[in-house]
Amino acid sequence: MHIHLVLHTGMNLDSKNKLKFALIVAAISSTAIAGILHILMMPRSLDHDLEEGIFFLISGILQVFWILPIIKDWNKMWYYIGIGGTGVLFALWLAERIPRLVEGGGIRLSANTVAIEGMQITFIILCIVLLQRKSKEKVTTVKPQIHKL
Repeated sequence: MHIHLVLHTGMNLDSKNKLKFALIVAAISSTAIAGILHILMMPRSLDHDLEEGIFFLISGILQVFWILPIIKDWNKMWYYIGIGGTGVLFALWLAERIPRLVEGGGIRLSANTVAIEGMQITFIILCIVLLQRKSKEKVTTVKPQIHKL
């Protein structure tokens, strides 16, 4: 049995756009995985900390939502917000662990944590690459016009 993923991006998949398509699929996959894993952390977190559970739920929903601006190729602002928001999530995770390192303790990393943080870093890198490609696509040569008097 074959499963086909069809994205309605409106792009003609010639050789130039195949790389862009692959980057988009990788970016939406990475944010979807991180978001779903955050949502799955919510029930366990609710048992001991309501605010943490709500934080994981909202973070996960936003990460899953971010599939839409990437697939639809909305303007650059959406990419910057996605990069910034994901960067903040990574920074919060890191900030929570730094005191343990300073105290000489180690950092406990679960498979879930490695997957989430890895997917978030991947999403940031892929969005930066997509933004660079987007900027190059916008650069066009303007032919000077001569006006007759």
